[in-house]
Amino acid sequence: MLNGEHVAGASYKVLRKAIQNVAPSKIVLNWENSMGFSSGTFLAGKDASLQLIGKAIERGYTQIFSGYSLMTLLENWDAKILGENVFSEIHDK
Repeated sequence: MLNGEHVAGASYKVLRKAIQNVAPSKIVLNWENSMGFSSGTFLAGKDASLQLIGKAIERGYTQIFSGYSLMTLLENWDAKILGENVFSEIHDK
């Protein structure tokens, strides 16, 4: 379960309720290529972000990572949450 300030706000609650009424196959979470990821960390914190990504996988949502967000994901991968890192061979080269 996700917790913390970032999920206690009114905007998050509205978004969460709206998403529950949409089929998972219709939802795309776009982790934009943002300078916010340029430091190699997730702004909301590693644990909270990976939990959110893991929940989205469980629920069948499509997720898009690119540039900084992709590198941040690969550098912070947690197999306990996300499963085996199928990108590790590509990332290590």
